[in-house]
Amino acid sequence: RTELKFFVDLHAHATKRGCFCYANALPTYQEMIENMLYARLIAINSAHFDFGSCVFSEKAMESKDRNGQSKEGSSRVGIYRATDLV
Repeated sequence: RTELKFFVDLHAHATKRGCFCYANALPTYQEMIENMLYARLIAINSAHFDFGSCVFSEKAMESKDRNGQSKEGSSRVGIYRATDLV
């Protein structure tokens, strides 16, 4: 049996600069620091990653897209809910 150690949800859009991530809002301050720190480290090491476009909010986890589909079905939210992976 293997364990899931890491899950990253990276995005890029034609209307936004560079690559960015949607991340989950995590329950503790320490977990949120680690969550945001990882994205910040990517930005420091890649000219193509835009930390300012990253989203770390609970609202983004629960919102609906323009077709009315819930983000609950997105891979990042689904994996987090199923595994509590930080």
